[in-house]
Amino acid sequence: MIARVLQDRDALKKRVETFETLYGTAQGTDLPGNFLRRGPLSKMGLTTYESLRGRPAKQLTAIEGITDEEAAKIVALVEAHFKSAEG
Repeated sequence: MIARVLQDRDALKKRVETFETLYGTAQGTDLPGNFLRRGPLSKMGLTTYESLRGRPAKQLTAIEGITDEEAAKIVALVEAHFKSAEG
């Protein structure tokens, strides 16, 4: 049982490291707690609007648990955030 948990943890860590290496993350405005698919995004280090800015939906669907439809909605939410911030 413990070996399985450690194996799962190591696999997740490798996925996170690979995603962060490929796509990077950014500091900035934290995503709200109720942000769409915040859990899977957070596991990949994507915890701010800035870390999601400019990412195409295709990158987001590479994250386990995020569908094409959800990825498109996330992109739209991030774009709306920056449009409202710009005035």
